[in-house]
Amino acid sequence: MSSQIAVRFSRVCKYYPTDHNKGMYAALDKISFTVPRGAFVFIQGPSGAGKSTLSRIIYGDLKPTEGKAIICGTDISSLRHGALAKFRQRIGIVHQDFLLIDQKSTLENVALALVFKGFRYHEAIDRAEDMIIRVGLEDQIDRDVIELSGGEKQRVAVARALVVEPEIIVSDEPTANLDPELSDEIFSYLQVANERGATVVVSTHDESRVASSGKFIVTLKNGKIADCSDELVAGE
Repeated sequence: MSSQIAVRFSRVCKYYPTDHNKGMYAALDKISFTVPRGAFVFIQGPSGAGKSTLSRIIYGDLKPTEGKAIICGTDISSLRHGALAKFRQRIGIVHQDFLLIDQKSTLENVALALVFKGFRYHEAIDRAEDMIIRVGLEDQIDRDVIELSGGEKQRVAVARALVVEPEIIVSDEPTANLDPELSDEIFSYLQVANERGATVVVSTHDESRVASSGKFIVTLKNGKIADCSDELVAGE
C-alpha cells in the first residue's frame, strides 16, 4: 500500500523562533495527511497558514522539527546533504519568484536541470528544446531570462520542472503575480503533467480556482489542517 502513496505527513510540526528569540511558534502543528501517487492536490489557506513551509518540506528544503514526512517512500528527516540532493532530483519545483539564472538563456536554464540530473549535455539540450516548444517559448529560447516578462519567466520555471519528468511536482503560489489568462495556461501545463502520471501539489490562496477544480484539497489555518478531502485523511 505504501508504494501507492506519494506524500505522507504524520504529525509533522515545524517550529521557528519568534521575534527576538523569545520563544517558538509552530508554522505547522501536528499535520497529518497522505497524497496518493498520481493525485492533484491543492494546499489552500490565507497568508501565514503554513502553505510555503509545507511545500518546502515536501521538496526537501526544510525538515520537520517533529513527526515524519515520507516523500516517495523516503523519510526526508533522515537524509544527509548528498542523499538529499539526489532525492530532490526526483521532484519538480515551481517557485512563485521563479529562481531562474537571469544571465543565462531560456534554453540554458531548462537544460541545466537535466545536466544536474546526470544527462549528457547534448541530450539535455535536445530535451530542453522540446520542452520549451511545448510551453510556447520557442521564440525566446536564446534570450537571457532577465529580458523576459514575468509570465514568460514562469513558463520557463514550469518547463524546468517538467523536463526532468519528476515523480512529484511542487508548486508554491505559481500564479500569484500573473493575469488570469496566464494563470490558466500555467495550470494547464501542470494538469498535463498530472495526466502523464506525475503527482502534483500546488499551494495557493486562489480559493475560486480551488473550489471549481474538482481536485483534492487540504485547507490550512494557523499551521493546522482546517479541512481535508476525505481521500487524503491520514491516521495519526
